Amino acid sequence: MSDVGVAVPLYTPPPGSPPGCPTIVSQIRCCYVAGALVRGGGGRPHDWVQSTSLSVAIREGGLPYPVIGGLHLLSIALFGGMLLVNDLRFLGWALKSRNVSDIWYLTLPWKRLGFLVLVVTGLLLMWSEPIRLYRSPSFWVKMVLLALVGVHALVFRRSVYEDPEKLDAGITPQARLAAAISLVLWAGIVFAGRMIAFDASFDE
Repeated sequence: MSDVGVAVPLYTPPPGSPPGCPTIVSQIRCCYVAGALVRGGGGRPHDWVQSTSLSVAIREGGLPYPVIGGLHLLSIALFGGMLLVNDLRFLGWALKSRNVSDIWYLTLPWKRLGFLVLVVTGLLLMWSEPIRLYRSPSFWVKMVLLALVGVHALVFRRSVYEDPEKLDAGITPQARLAAAISLVLWAGIVFAGRMIAFDASFDE
């Protein structure tokens, strides 16, 4: 019996692989790109985002993801806390001895800071795991609620938020309604954001 070995290729490119993979590193990269193209049906935007260096650095780095996630939670606490104070005052449930306008202007800088950090860190977290978020129902519920927050701000801007001094004489029904809707929307956003981690899509 002759001592003849069977040649087994170290790497077999999948269908649709880019031609030419001369090194092991190149073969791995070609396999990754080809797999993304085959799964994405030609390359979807979130497939491309997930392959960017920023996305990989946040997702696979030791510190970036937990640091950004922690800042995101702190910004939610800051912005949400200031928003809660305003909404409770608009509803007449708290701080009744203080003018509405005083509370509004005292909390306004902190709301702006919290919202800025919230948006920046939220975008970075979205950039780090776009494929998982794309498959997450809770993520899309959160996005719809955020869109409704924008509509809410536009609807009540002139009657409530543009001139808080006029509410010092008495809280209007429009202000109470705006506060109630605001509380419901932001509570839903926080709940939906928390549920993203429990979506079954993360186990796929």
